[in-house]
Amino acid sequence: MSESIKVLMLVRNNLARDSRVRKEAQTVSEMGFDVTVIGVGTKAPEDLADAPYQLLLTVPYYHGKPLNPKLGRETTWYPIRILVNLTVTAWREWRWHKEIAKDSSFSASVTHPDMESMGLALVEKPDIVHCHDLDTLWAGYRIAQQRGALLVYDSHELYPALHYLREDDREQYIRMEPQLFPHLDAFITVSPEIGQKLVQQYQSPLEPIVLYNGGKHVVSSVTPVSTPVRLFFQGAFAIDRNNVELIDAMRHLRGKATLTLQGWGQDEDEMRRTIAKYSLEDIVTILPPVPPFEVVDFANNYDVGVINSVSIDENFAHTLPNKLFDYMCGGLAIASTSLPPIKKIIDKEHCGITYEQRGVEHTAKVLEELVSDPQRIQRMKKASLAAAPYYAWPAQAKKLTNLYEQLASKVGTASEAKDA
Repeated sequence: MSESIKVLMLVRNNLARDSRVRKEAQTVSEMGFDVTVIGVGTKAPEDLADAPYQLLLTVPYYHGKPLNPKLGRETTWYPIRILVNLTVTAWREWRWHKEIAKDSSFSASVTHPDMESMGLALVEKPDIVHCHDLDTLWAGYRIAQQRGALLVYDSHELYPALHYLREDDREQYIRMEPQLFPHLDAFITVSPEIGQKLVQQYQSPLEPIVLYNGGKHVVSSVTPVSTPVRLFFQGAFAIDRNNVELIDAMRHLRGKATLTLQGWGQDEDEMRRTIAKYSLEDIVTILPPVPPFEVVDFANNYDVGVINSVSIDENFAHTLPNKLFDYMCGGLAIASTSLPPIKKIIDKEHCGITYEQRGVEHTAKVLEELVSDPQRIQRMKKASLAAAPYYAWPAQAKKLTNLYEQLASKVGTASEAKDA
């Protein structure tokens, strides 16, 4: 039956780095569903050429020109990119939103009619529309209503709480989410805390399906603790990751630890300046990201996975970062800021330490105490590896499989139910 069921997934994240959407799309495809993913971009990642699902990309255009002009893209030097995006891009977006917004209740900046139009035009009669995050939910809802499809909301974040949203967009998302929740047929999220909060907030009868974003596999063994101890960070170089302070703290760990940061993002220039300022080139290294499914094996070369994040919005206090599970699947001890969902897992599994954010000196003291006890780190590494299979993707995929088996049994009655 599943071979004839069409699934449309919508996502506005960068699929070159979004391992979660890849894993979900692959899992559902391997069940036999006909899966199409619509994302944003100009070129599909090369490592998805043989993916078992179809990937389509949309780029909003204004009068034949991309909203984000060439000089405003990530490959351009950061200051010029910001200048262009605050001027040319912002003007194009304003005009484009004004011209093609399809619903007077919300602007095109939150409804994304380009994604809705592409889904309706290129995927004939989807049976299930799976929306990754709130920024795709309106488009998915419109498609589901017009095609009589089931609607799945996959909330990776407490989206309206994200600190980088424009305030007018935030206000619209705050109004949008409660309007759409009653139309959902299933609700997936990344942490129990987000699931409980949204279900209670909207008094929804849905049972949240919590899919931890664990690695696709677990390494076979942990590596011995190195001398000096190898610290590792993987992910976005953004202000809330607090990597500049982490690098600063390494001044106090010379001879005791090294730090490798593997990732991308706007803070990289400042991170490099900090390394140069304190002459830390011999103990701090910045590397480009590897493909999402290679992170676990790469992490296995290190001893302690660091999450030095600062909680700058409510979302951070409820979500669970991918890197936590990649570190565990790679057999690393964890040193993390004491954010509630992360602390709960680390305390339960005895696989690391958590600490409060009190500045560079405090972070350095906490890490120095940890790296001074290699035997403790080795015990934590083994505890991580022992707990990892519960959070790894094979275990999470079973939850997604069970959900899609339930959805498959409802396909065919969705249109009638929505009209009732």
